[in-house]
Amino acid sequence: MAHVAELAVRVRGDVATGMAAALSVEADAGLPRVRASVARPGGAVVLRLEADDPSALRAALNSYLRWADLAANVSRTAAPGQRRRPPAERGRPAKRAARRTTHTKG
Repeated sequence: MAHVAELAVRVRGDVATGMAAALSVEADAGLPRVRASVARPGGAVVLRLEADDPSALRAALNSYLRWADLAANVSRTAAPGQRRRPPAERGRPAKRAARRTTHTKG
């Protein structure tokens, strides 16, 4: 008996394109005991997973959810025409580099 999960993520434009492309690469590469397919109907990215057992399905869901989140974040960050503002412009103080101290024996 196959265990099935279907996820639909609503995203827009370049983010949807980037996410669908990234997940398709992973689906083509495959995971042990799991079959995956990616579709992009309308404004959503739909992922369908079929696994041989519940453990494989859970592991695949965890992997694909992380990959989808990563792909969305990369697509948003790398979107053409978008400039990422420095932390100070976003209302947060900039992180300061930690000072490295070296001690020498003399």
